[in-house]
Amino acid sequence: MTFFSIKKNKLFYKILRLKIVIILSLIVTLNQSDSEGFKKDGEKLFKLHCSACHSVKRGDKDKVGPNLYGIYGSTAGTQSYSFQDRYSSSIKQSKVVWDSKSLDLFLKNPRDFIPKTKMTFVGLRKTSDRNSLIEYLRSLDQ
Repeated sequence: MTFFSIKKNKLFYKILRLKIVIILSLIVTLNQSDSEGFKKDGEKLFKLHCSACHSVKRGDKDKVGPNLYGIYGSTAGTQSYSFQDRYSSSIKQSKVVWDSKSLDLFLKNPRDFIPKTKMTFVGLRKTSDRNSLIEYLRSLDQ
């Protein structure tokens, strides 16, 4: 191997490493902006479909439905102490933990997922809308 070929190899690997760093940076940035986009869309959907009955700010009073602050990761029917006597027995007995999968099924059709729930919301048809709303709810206590 000659001096010039070694120098070319070093230059090649420096350029390759730089390209990899740039690509990885772009991937991270795109993922963050996707998440932010989901949250913004989710907030709009919440205001449109949910805010008449639910609040989402820490410490806010319950409305027709319970405050949903911190709902992600909690067990259904347990997160709002002031709402305990108003939860439907089906919600309390479901023992559902609100994660992405359970929220998706519930938001798609609440009465299919938890029969006899008191929630009158008919559901969100679009998967993208449900994903955005879930991302928004998940972000509330972070």
